[in-house]
This record gives sequence, C-alpha cells and structure tokens, in this order.
Amino acid sequence: VSNEELNKKERPRIFLLQKLVEVAALNMHRPRIEFSHMWKEMKDHISSVGSHPNERVAEYAIDSLRQLAKKFLEKEELNNYHFQKDFLEPFNVIMLHNMPVRMNLIHFIMSCMCLFARQKTSNIRSGWEIIIEIFKFGGENESHDLSKEAIDTLSIILNEKNFQYVEEYFDKIVNCLIKFVNNKFEDHALLALNLLEKVAGYLGDNKGLIDRIIEKRSIKITSKQDRELYKKDLWKGICY
Repeated sequence: VSNEELNKKERPRIFLLQKLVEVAALNMHRPRIEFSHMWKEMKDHISSVGSHPNERVAEYAIDSLRQLAKKFLEKEELNNYHFQKDFLEPFNVIMLHNMPVRMNLIHFIMSCMCLFARQKTSNIRSGWEIIIEIFKFGGENESHDLSKEAIDTLSIILNEKNFQYVEEYFDKIVNCLIKFVNNKFEDHALLALNLLEKVAGYLGDNKGLIDRIIEKRSIKITSKQDRELYKKDLWKGICY
C-alpha cells in the first residue's frame, strides 16, 4: 500500500512510509534474529524509495534510514553476526542508484556515514564494511567536498586510538585509501599516502594484529605458513 501511495504521479504520499519507519523503530528491541526478518522486507522498500523520482520523497527515506541506523548502532553487535552490515546496506544501494546524477543525495549519504564513523566508532563492527565501501566513492568521485569529507573522517578513524575498531577490515581500508591516492586532488592524495604509511606501521609494529584480524574474521589458518601467506597478502595491498 505504501508503494501505491508513493507511485502516484501527482503528490505522492509518505504517510504509510512514515508508519513503516515507526514500526521499525518500535520493534528494534526484539531479538536480532526476529527483527532481521522484518528488516529484510523493509530495507528493500526503503532502498527503492531512496531513489524515488521525487527528490523530497527520496530525501525523506534517506533521513528516516539515518535516524533508524543511528538508533540501531547504539546496540552492541553479537559475535559472528553481521546485522549492522545488513542494516546499513540500503545506503550503499541508494548511493549506487543515484550516482552521479543526484549529487545532493550522494552528499547526504556521505554525511551520514561520516557522522556514524565519528560518533559511533566503538559500537560499529560489521557496519564498517558498508561505511568504508561508501568512503571509496569519495576517492573515485570528482567532487572536492565529497572527497574531503571522506578522507578527513578516515584520518580520524585511523588514528592510533580508534584503529582497533576497524582493524578487522584492514584490506578494505587499504583498497579505499588507494582510491584517494589516485584521485585528482593532490592534498587528499598526500593525506591518503600518509594514512597508508600509518596503517603499514600498525601492521609492522604490532605482532598481535594479524592474529586479531584472523580471529575477528573467523579465517581458517591451519599452519604458520598459511599465517605468513595471509600477512604477505595484507602487505601486497599496501605495496600496490
């Protein structure tokens, strides 16, 4: 019914979309496995509305998603579960659907990711995968403001104090920084190079880092040789 309301050519209505957002907020306290079944249906709808032809409707959907995600990220994620990634996925879907023509929506999403990364650093786990993926758009895009917002946030979350929260996604961070090294803005490229040097230092100086990454990502390492090969792969990304 919400789809029918939103698909009206003249004056699409968001009443039932608002109610769906309220339902999601009110049910967020339920066990994650139960809530995930509800969210599976809701996220597809919200992702679709985030690319609505009417920009006012699209902005409302993204802002509703922002408010829900902010509330959801306050909850601790359980080991071996990836509910945060699933919850933030619509941002990535909307980003892809609107690139590069609706830059105001792209900037809005990037601002949301930067806000989460700065304010919810210690609470985010699997959600980093989506956030880092969206930051890559900043490195690939020709918008100076978009690139600056992303690289400035990366410099905050990759400092010595915060790196422990993102170390699980070491290889994805390196791939993201490479995008900035190759972009057209020299100041951002130089900052990305400095950050690559910094994360390389973390890898070289911290003997327990590899073990923690392997443990957090549940990678099956059966021998010392496998461990060295995995470490070599991480270094390969930096050397690239």
